[in-house]
Amino acid sequence: MIRVTQKATATSWISVAEIESRLKDTDSTSEELGALAVLAASGLDQILGRPAALQGYEVHSVGDDIHNKTLYLPRFPVDPTSITVAIRGEVVTDWTCADPSEGRLFRSAGWPTGDEYDAAGVPLISVSMGRAGFVVPDQSKGAWGASTAYAVGDWLRPLDPSVSPLLFLCTVAGTSSASTEPTWPSTPGEEVAGNGALRWKGYEVEELPDVLRAAAYLTVREWDEDRPEGLMSFRSGAFSEQYARVAESAVPMIAREVVAGYRR
Repeated sequence: MIRVTQKATATSWISVAEIESRLKDTDSTSEELGALAVLAASGLDQILGRPAALQGYEVHSVGDDIHNKTLYLPRFPVDPTSITVAIRGEVVTDWTCADPSEGRLFRSAGWPTGDEYDAAGVPLISVSMGRAGFVVPDQSKGAWGASTAYAVGDWLRPLDPSVSPLLFLCTVAGTSSASTEPTWPSTPGEEVAGNGALRWKGYEVEELPDVLRAAAYLTVREWDEDRPEGLMSFRSGAFSEQYARVAESAVPMIAREVVAGYRR
């Protein structure tokens, strides 16, 4: 069982601003390009085998009889600090996130096997993931910028990524300093002051890889030039899940091959 506990604030793999900056010859409006980007994300998610955008999840699972010490989470990458694990309803801490990028949890005592639920409906293994998936372009402000207004929920990275491996979430809105970048911590969950009321908190999450963003651009560009049958009347206000099947089948082969490399 997989249940979304915190829905993504954005899902597109590429921003409209980037599409417009790269797609010079188009008659489509910003709204239409945004609609195509949403649709492309839906099709690309299907090929990826999971939603790419950062969300919260609850997963019920059982151990593997063969690879008993490793539990593979169905949603990844995952922020290790956002994970809580319970076995038969009791929280356990004798595990490590061996590979956040691949969503692998290691437990030397092994993960229990058997029925997913007991007679009372209690899951054998329950994993809560507060943050799993990638920070997508519409969630990210990129690198820190001077004299920039930031809203709660915005993500950014330091100007020099070697300063800290974390991405930072705006927890209190404000405007950044005109000259001084914050001293970014390297410890997940640590807060840092920006300028005035502005506040940030660091998390071990990942931005959507450039190559996946490129796959989204290629898809939108091809559809903008020659929209597949079934997409001609698509608008963002009319989106429904029925378009996901059309989108998946219409994704260009080169984009499919790129995305397939990020499946487990």
